[in-house]
Amino acid sequence: MSASIDRRYSVVPIDWFHEPHVWVDRNTVFMTDVKAMFLDAAGAALRDVGWRADQVDCVVTVSSTGIATPTLKAQVYSDMGFRDYIMRVPLFGLGCAGGVSGLSIARTLTNEQSGAKVLLVMIETCSLSFRADRLQNADIIATALFGDGTAAACLSSETQNNGPLVELGQGHQKIWLDTLGIMGWDVDEAGFGVVFNRSIPKCVSEEFAVATQGALDSASLSHTKIDRYVFHPGGAKVVEAIEDALHLE
Repeated sequence: MSASIDRRYSVVPIDWFHEPHVWVDRNTVFMTDVKAMFLDAAGAALRDVGWRADQVDCVVTVSSTGIATPTLKAQVYSDMGFRDYIMRVPLFGLGCAGGVSGLSIARTLTNEQSGAKVLLVMIETCSLSFRADRLQNADIIATALFGDGTAAACLSSETQNNGPLVELGQGHQKIWLDTLGIMGWDVDEAGFGVVFNRSIPKCVSEEFAVATQGALDSASLSHTKIDRYVFHPGGAKVVEAIEDALHLE
């Protein structure tokens, strides 16, 4: 198989997968490792913008590969030094759309309160969902494509003086009927089982142009005004389908 992925990361060593694991094992690792990932990414983002953790008004966390209750913000509260009345917004189940959707939601929250400081942290541990007990094509492809990692960003309606300005526009989302079986999770005693239907590239080819045009229309833009597109790829075939749908070279 050629996934066109040069390198991927895992929160557990390869030997971990030699033994069978149930849901409890997987989420225990998630709860242990994501704390360090959260602290690293959030700390770096705060340092970059010159904020202290006790200045943050709201934390938005995005993850679809593990469950934490209380939320991840509560798990790292003492280590981070957040205020005890900080707003917490956990987002689960967005999958591949989690990063851009998290940015859109964080952006909306900054606009709700002038000067509010919002910290966005996105964490995924896709490796933990690998299922040696059900080696379907979808499981193998997803494991080849999606690794583990985290990212964080600081957002505010106030202009910062210590770096370039990045302005986010209003987000746009689109839902298609009868597509629940294309991507997602099957959940059982052993953990998450990936749903990764082979019809995804075809769906992108047929539907993506219209959805993109809707986003551009809402921002009063046209394709001719776009210098560069950034996509969550989902594999080489999806990239090619996007190029085909939008007539990109």
